[in-house]
Amino acid sequence: AASSSSASKVRCFQCLAEVELRRIRQHVGDHILKWLRDVHENLKGDAIVKMPCGFCGRSGVAACNEVFLTKGRSPQAKSGCQYAYQFKYQPSLKPSKTSPCTNVPILCRIPGCTGTVGEKLTAVWKYNMAEHIRLFHPGYTSSYNDIGMAPLPPGMMEEMYVSVEEEIFMKIPNEKIP
Repeated sequence: AASSSSASKVRCFQCLAEVELRRIRQHVGDHILKWLRDVHENLKGDAIVKMPCGFCGRSGVAACNEVFLTKGRSPQAKSGCQYAYQFKYQPSLKPSKTSPCTNVPILCRIPGCTGTVGEKLTAVWKYNMAEHIRLFHPGYTSSYNDIGMAPLPPGMMEEMYVSVEEEIFMKIPNEKIP
């Protein structure tokens, strides 16, 4: 994980900007959501590809492949990513003008998916959950109108939902908001 000082700066792998570590999840989340919504960005660095890390935006990096939530009433995100840092999890679930990105690790509630590693539960970045379902749970759907598919467990659709408010705060054009 990155330096313990949240005022330290790191370089965004996508746009190469210097970003305060405590803002990198918000910053990278902006790139990821724009990629998901097919909003073109002229990035000087690495392009976003499927299942990106919510801290650094890269895919296929061993240290970033697993993300966890600690057990208990006040969960914390844990990752081996070099840009991982501790953030306030509960407030991060609601978008605001100053911190619009709600891309946090969430649990996959499909039976048998979430594992336990010590005091941590395996999780999936919120913005990756639809792709996680497509790849690992093809019999389930995150849509309300897929006939013959199993619906997601209660509460899961709400947890993975990206609100219109969040999309607007993150400057997704209206025509690209699903």
